[in-house]
Amino acid sequence: MPNFPPFASIEEDEIIEERHIAEWPEWSAKLISPGCKIQTMHWHDGTITTRMLCPQRSVLAAVIEGPQAQM
Repeated sequence: MPNFPPFASIEEDEIIEERHIAEWPEWSAKLISPGCKIQTMHWHDGTITTRMLCPQRSVLAAVIEGPQAQM
């Protein structure tokens, strides 16, 4: 993640709560705690980054999708 412009725009920013974890498989509660956050970020070149952050802002997991084809 670059520390200089251009920065990504955060399109989705959702905090994981107990209700989310209750809907997921039981094993997920051992890995994901309430207060974690899921963010979807859109970059200027069309790349999309979806990441999960712990409450201390460390990235726990991320998926990066390349730029979408221009039509």
